[in-house]
Amino acid sequence: MIATMKARTGRIPFIASWQPMIEEIFGKRESRRIVAGIKHHHQTYLKDAPPVRSRALRIHLQHSILPLLALYQSLLEAGFTREESLDTCQKLFFQTLEKQRRQQERLGKLPFAYSLYRWLVKPFMQIGFPDEGFEIEWVERSRERIAFNMHSCFYLNTLAQYGAPELAPI
Repeated sequence: MIATMKARTGRIPFIASWQPMIEEIFGKRESRRIVAGIKHHHQTYLKDAPPVRSRALRIHLQHSILPLLALYQSLLEAGFTREESLDTCQKLFFQTLEKQRRQQERLGKLPFAYSLYRWLVKPFMQIGFPDEGFEIEWVERSRERIAFNMHSCFYLNTLAQYGAPELAPI
């Protein structure tokens, strides 16, 4: 069964943490316009999103790709350059994920963390980054390194379809 995404009102991932940061960067008046644009674009993207078979890919699309794309489009429409918009998107997205980064850093300091991670990374990647959207070639899972080559990426492919492949590195 292929699930489609219905436009729904409600919470846009990250908007609660982005709003104060956008206001701090751009001021109250401009931030209202940018946030309204994000909401508008996000609803449109959700409504028009292509059907996606995989639950994991729907999560990537709904919780990462479309919110970031809506932010980027809103900044461009507000008159910011491509570079300014990309910089702002990266700054907001990374600040939003800072708490998770710190948690991962603390976990990484545990003596057994890497050994456990090394054995779990491939099965977790297969669940979270399924073959339908990602082509991953595993190169190494040793005591020194975990390495893989990504030959196809759902993020890049989807963002390219929306005309914004430049967002993929974020």
